Amino acid sequence: MKGLTTLALLAGLTALSLGCDSQQKVSPEPPSSAAPKAASTGKATASGAAARAGGAAAPKGSAKASGATPAGLTIVEGWSSAEGGFIKIHGEIKNDSDQWIIAPGVDVEHYDAGGKPLGVTSVVTETRKELGKAPRDGQPAVRHLLPPGEVAVFAYTRDVKKLSGTYASHKLFPTGRVYKDPPPKVVITKEKTRQEPPGTYFITGAITNQGKEPCRSPTVVVGFYSADGKVRLATQKTPDELFQKNLEPGRSLDFEVKKHTFKAAADIKSVKVWADCRPR
Repeated sequence: MKGLTTLALLAGLTALSLGCDSQQKVSPEPPSSAAPKAASTGKATASGAAARAGGAAAPKGSAKASGATPAGLTIVEGWSSAEGGFIKIHGEIKNDSDQWIIAPGVDVEHYDAGGKPLGVTSVVTETRKELGKAPRDGQPAVRHLLPPGEVAVFAYTRDVKKLSGTYASHKLFPTGRVYKDPPPKVVITKEKTRQEPPGTYFITGAITNQGKEPCRSPTVVVGFYSADGKVRLATQKTPDELFQKNLEPGRSLDFEVKKHTFKAAADIKSVKVWADCRPR
């Protein structure tokens, strides 16, 4: 019960953090202290074209998760940067399994130039220590529930001052659990996206519940992609009128998401939108 309470608290803090790229973000506890295999290896660069393309070192392929994390989860790393005193890593978690996943996310390990792991002091690591878990840093994806064959975008940020040494590279590990309850079926309808200079996006439409199960706290998830098809930014919004309430089967709810993309505006070439629900 303590673990479930902590997961709910951290998920709420994450939702509050997504609106600001420079804000420190939090992650739920991992499903197990067992470490899944690395899914992505990279290096966040200080600035320039390499950072815009996703770091000086591109991900070296993907590996399926092991241990308590379900097989079939892989990571596609997108844009990353170590500019301005913050390590920022954006990307996707792909669900190539035939099962729904709850609480998809990424665990993050940082290394110095010699390959030595760096400790991280954060809400995430301190909470995991209290629960007797390995103090690995991490970040939940923006989606709470990940259907088979789809992706969940994530945006990890950490202040370099929270690391025990000088950052040089990182590894990402997929996390998540199998969702065993009947899943909701919600979709985005009437979607329209427009941009106003210098890089403010307005996404409108409706969240429609086409299934037989209610959707708690219906949420709009948005991924902003660069020309290479990788994640540049991610955000989400739950309409206030249905926060912690249900969108019943057959009902729709209109929404508008406004996102200022700032320095990322020049990189963004496409936008993808998904509907999401919080687990009941």
